[in-house]
Amino acid sequence: MHKKGKYLTTKEPLELLHMDLMGPMQTESLGGKRYIFVCVDDFSRFTWTCFLREKFETFDKFKMLCNKIQNEMNSNIKSIKRIRSDHGREFENATFETFCNGLGISHEFSAPRTPQQNGVVERKNRVLQEMARVMLLSNNVPRNLWAEAINTACYIGNRVFLRPGTRNTSYELWKGKRPNVSYFHTFGSKCYILNYRDQLGKFDAKSDEGGYFSDVSPLEEVVVSPNVGTSNVNNNDTQPIDRVPLLDSKEPAPWVRKLHDKEDIIGEVNEGVRTRHQLANLISYTCYTSQIEPKKVEEALNDEFWVLAMQEELNQFEKNEVWTLVPRPKTTNVIGTKWIFRNKSDEDGNIVRNKARLVAQGYSQIEGIDFEETFAPIARLKSIRLLLSIYVDDIVFGSTNNTKVQQFVDVMSHQFVDVMSHEFEMSLVGELSYFLGFQIRQLDDGIFISQAKYAKNLVKKFGLEKAKHCDTPMNTTLKLSKDASGKSVDQTLYRGMIGSLLYLTASRPDISFSVGVCARYQSDPKESHLSSVKRVIRFVNGTSNYGIWYSFDTNPSLVGYSDADWVGNCDDRKSTSSGCFFLGNNLVSWFCKKQNSISLSTAEAEYIAAGSGCTQLIWMKQMLVNYGFNQGTLTLFCDNMSAINISKNPVQHSRTKHIDIRYHFIRELVENKCIVLEHVGTNDQLADLFTKPLDATRFKTLCRSIGICLVE
Repeated sequence: MHKKGKYLTTKEPLELLHMDLMGPMQTESLGGKRYIFVCVDDFSRFTWTCFLREKFETFDKFKMLCNKIQNEMNSNIKSIKRIRSDHGREFENATFETFCNGLGISHEFSAPRTPQQNGVVERKNRVLQEMARVMLLSNNVPRNLWAEAINTACYIGNRVFLRPGTRNTSYELWKGKRPNVSYFHTFGSKCYILNYRDQLGKFDAKSDEGGYFSDVSPLEEVVVSPNVGTSNVNNNDTQPIDRVPLLDSKEPAPWVRKLHDKEDIIGEVNEGVRTRHQLANLISYTCYTSQIEPKKVEEALNDEFWVLAMQEELNQFEKNEVWTLVPRPKTTNVIGTKWIFRNKSDEDGNIVRNKARLVAQGYSQIEGIDFEETFAPIARLKSIRLLLSIYVDDIVFGSTNNTKVQQFVDVMSHQFVDVMSHEFEMSLVGELSYFLGFQIRQLDDGIFISQAKYAKNLVKKFGLEKAKHCDTPMNTTLKLSKDASGKSVDQTLYRGMIGSLLYLTASRPDISFSVGVCARYQSDPKESHLSSVKRVIRFVNGTSNYGIWYSFDTNPSLVGYSDADWVGNCDDRKSTSSGCFFLGNNLVSWFCKKQNSISLSTAEAEYIAAGSGCTQLIWMKQMLVNYGFNQGTLTLFCDNMSAINISKNPVQHSRTKHIDIRYHFIRELVENKCIVLEHVGTNDQLADLFTKPLDATRFKTLCRSIGICLVE
C-alpha cells in the first residue's frame, strides 16, 4: 500500500528535482523514440516528460529542460538547487557532473538497488504508465502512439491532480494561478481537421476525420492543426463500470499452487460486476502478457504463455528423440543449457507467437578437449532468393467436366497436405507474406521482395527521417580513404549503421557497393566516413519501398556478369571485384569484394573477378540440379577482351605468370565447356552497379535492368 506524505519536504519550487529514465519500450513511438525521461519538482510535483531514441541523449534533454525551467521561473530569482537520480550511466558521468558543478547544482544519488529513495519519480512513472495504458486500450489505439498518451497523461496530471499535503494542483503551485481545463477532450474523441491544403470543390468536405491525440488521419499522417472540431467518444462495445462500495476488511486472496491445472488457475472469465481497480488489472494483463521477452527463466515461469512455449519446446525434444538420459561421466565436461525467449512477429510487426528455445552453452567448451571441429548448417540468403525465383504454386489440370476437376483438386490438395504433414513437422500458415524480415508480395505475374518496414525503422533509428533524400547512395566525386587527419566519430554508432545497412542489402543490391566501401573503415571511422554512411541512409529514406521483382515469365537458365574496378582502393591500391547472377531475368545473387592481391593491369583485375564469378555460377548450377533443373553450358559476360583471351589461352607468359594458380581454374572450366566467357559492351555491363559510384542517370538505368523497382 502506497503511503501518502502529509507534509511538504521542501519549501519552494526547484529546491529538489527527481529524475528517472523509463525504457526501452518494445514498440517505437511515432517519432522513433524508445525511452522516457521523467523529471518531477518535489515541492509542486509538477512533471516534465521528454522522449529519447537512445540513453545517451539524456544529458541533452536535461540541459534543454534546465534552460526551459530557468526561462519559466526567471533565472534571476530562482534556480535549481538539487537533483536526485539513480546510479544509471546516463546520469552518473563526467559530462553530467561538469554541467551541474558549473550551475552550482548538487547531484544526489539513491543507494544501489534501492528505488525507494527515489520514490517520488518512481511512483510518477507508474501513474503515467497506467494512465497511458488505459488511454490506448480504451479506444484500440495503435501502440506506436504511446508517447502521445504519456504526454497527454503528464499534461492532465499537472492540471488535475492535487499535490499531496495541499489543496492545490501542481500547476497552481508551479505557476501561481489556476489552470484552465475547459478545452480538455477525451483521449480518443473523434475530431475533424480543417483541410486547407487541397484544392476543394464547392461541395467537397472541408475537413478530414481523425482522432484527438489517438488516431491518424485518412491520409495516414499525423496533423498538428489549430482548426480542430471534436465530438464525444461513442463506443458501442464499451460497458459501464459498476461502482461497488469498498470493504473495510480485507480478505486475502486464495493461494494458487504450481500443481494446479491451468483451468483452475485461470478460472472462467465472467462478465460480472467489476471495480475500477479490477478493470485496471484486466487491461494491464491483456496489454503486457506475452508481449515482453523474459530475460530470466523465473520471469517466464510467471507467464502462462511462456510456460506453454517452454513446454512445447520440451515436447519437441521428446517427439524427435534428440536426447537420452545417461549417467554423468566423471571424466567429461558437462555442458549446461540456457533458455532463450523470443517473440515472433508478422510483416506488420505484430507479435503472433512466443518462442522458447533450450540451447546448449557451447561457449563453455574447450577446443581440443571437448570438440575438434564444429558445424552448423545455415541457409544463405542467396539460396532463399534462388528458391523464390523458381517458386511455383500452380498445378494445371484439364477436363471437360468442371465438377470433376474441382473434386479432383480438392482431393489432391487434402492428400498432399496429409502426406507432407505425416512426413514432416509443419504448420499451415497460408500464403507466404513474411520471412526472415522479407516482405513478400505475391502477384499473378511474379513475386515482389522488399524490406520496406525494416528500411523505414532503420531511418528512424538514426534520426534521418526528415533529412533530404539523395538520388544515389554514393557521391561520384568522393574517394573514401582512411583520412588519418580527419576527426574521429563514435565507433559504436558507425558500426551500428553499417550492421543495419548490411542486412538491408539482402533485398537492396543497389546499396551493396556503397555499404561495402563504408564497412572498410569501422576500426577508426572519421567524419567523412560517417557522412557517406548517412548519405546511404538518406538514399534509403527516399526509396524505402523499393525491392526486387521476380517474374514468373522467364526461363530457368543461369547467366552471370563480372566486372572489376582497377586500383579502386586509395589506401592499398587493390582492385574491386563484382558480379551479379540471374536465373532467366531474375537477379538471385551478387557480390562486391576487394581483391586479396594487387593487380598489375586492368586485364588481371578483370580476370580475377571472372574467376570469382565462375565459382558462384558453379555453386548455383549445383543448387538448381538439386532442385531438378539441369543446366547446360553457363554464360559469364565480361567487358574486357584481354581477360577473355587469357581464359582461353593455357600458355604462361610474362603478363600472366605471376597470377596465383587458384585463379587459373577458369581455364579448365572453359576448356571443358562448363562455362563460356562472352564479351559485353560497357553500356550493357550490369555488374557495373557493384563496382564504383555512378551518376544518377546511369545508376537508375542499371537498377531497372536488374529488377529493382517499386510495386504499387
